[in-house]
Amino acid sequence: MNLNDKTGFKQLFQTMVGEGGTIVEGTVTSASPLSVTLANDPKAIIPATALSVSKHLTGYSRKASVSGTLSGVGATSGTLTITFSDGLAAGDTVYMLSYNNGKRYYILDRKGA
Repeated sequence: MNLNDKTGFKQLFQTMVGEGGTIVEGTVTSASPLSVTLANDPKAIIPATALSVSKHLTGYSRKASVSGTLSGVGATSGTLTITFSDGLAAGDTVYMLSYNNGKRYYILDRKGA
């Protein structure tokens, strides 16, 4: 199954979710505060208070241990902090799990991520 195919991606998650939840597509209309407009209903704008976001879709930092040889530096080891700054932006297409009778949405991933 091609996960870049909108129908295939949606069907994959829908089979995992089962009854009580639905996979929907939307477009991020604002990154701060976060809001998403449903793909098939431009009047349905989901506010930040009804959204939860997967961590990999936010800007965050993570500690990592490194050891090895760096070009021009030689052997090195230690802990460093890596900052990921590829959070959601206006215009991103996202896939969301709609639950609680459409009152809450969990952003699973972005299209083309």
